[in-house]
Amino acid sequence: MSDYDLIIDPEFKRLLPELSEKEYSVLEESILSEGCRDALVLWGQIIVDGHNRYQICRSHGLPFRTEQRAFSSREEAIRWILLNQIGRRNLSPELFKYQIGKRYNVEKRLSAHNPRGKNQYSEVASDFLMQPRTTARLGRAGEIAREYNVSHFAVHTYKDIDFIIFLVTKTKAKTKPKYLPICILRACQFPIMVFIKLLFIPR
Repeated sequence: MSDYDLIIDPEFKRLLPELSEKEYSVLEESILSEGCRDALVLWGQIIVDGHNRYQICRSHGLPFRTEQRAFSSREEAIRWILLNQIGRRNLSPELFKYQIGKRYNVEKRLSAHNPRGKNQYSEVASDFLMQPRTTARLGRAGEIAREYNVSHFAVHTYKDIDFIIFLVTKTKAKTKPKYLPICILRACQFPIMVFIKLLFIPR
């Protein structure tokens, strides 16, 4: 497999903010004049970060560097993307909320696979113990809410949005939890345009 045969995973790409035509043009001009300075982050042959750089280099036949990341699952790869993107780029309000909800759901699945939380992303125990008791009682949602300065209720609303979008976009999804009506009620507090923008993120 050549350097130009890397895999673009639709789900991974959907988590990244889409560049405007002007932003893409500026990036393209920079790469054409200075080369691709930042390495593409890969998980095997799958691109985890650097989709736009890859497309530009591929279209112009330019070389690029790659950096491998060792993830044990798709959930870990998605979590890395979310942590890397939420604080790094100027996200739209819709994508910011979607990514927070996505992060909560991914971390919940990771915790289910590893109840003791022993993985490469685990927070040090001392940091957790120093958090206010109110945050600790609210669990992971409380921690994420504190990190992004949103409410605990907002985190649960955002994760419901992520779940509903999953059901809509995955027509064969079999997961229909008992709390689906609650998810819908919470999500209904959001303007319909939020869902439209998220549903039409390129896949």
